Amino acid sequence: MDNNVYIALSRQVALFRELEVTANNIANVNTTGYQAEKMMFEDYLVDGGMHRNDKMAFVHDRGSYHVEKSGRMHATGNPLDVAIDRPNAYFVVETAAGERFTRQGSFKISPDGTLVTLDGLPVLDDANQRIEFEPEDRNISIRENGLIVVDGAERGILGL
Repeated sequence: MDNNVYIALSRQVALFRELEVTANNIANVNTTGYQAEKMMFEDYLVDGGMHRNDKMAFVHDRGSYHVEKSGRMHATGNPLDVAIDRPNAYFVVETAAGERFTRQGSFKISPDGTLVTLDGLPVLDDANQRIEFEPEDRNISIRENGLIVVDGAERGILGL
């Protein structure tokens, strides 16, 4: 096969991967806490011609990375909804597979009194313990610094 075909194919494969990443970014544009993904490409030269100084330039998909930048924030009216203003911070949640991290800060209180994500995963505090409330607890809020306040008294701090 002609060397030019290999060069063109390497670029097409890289462009196809970039298209996939861009499509995923567009599909998640309204996903709370989503961080966009960007591609990293590299051109490299190889000997490839019949003449001593002939070089061929190939494109290599080196990988991808997440853009660690906070998106827009807006008030939801729910005192349990929180957002992270630091780009490389995550909430800690408990799953069957162990601790996991999320930027999705829409929380609710489960029927058993545990602070959970909308998917029902328990949210952990700064000591990696579940955040639990009593049935008589009222006026629950989370301050800007992650401090959990119940009826005017400090109850704990969200784990980041």
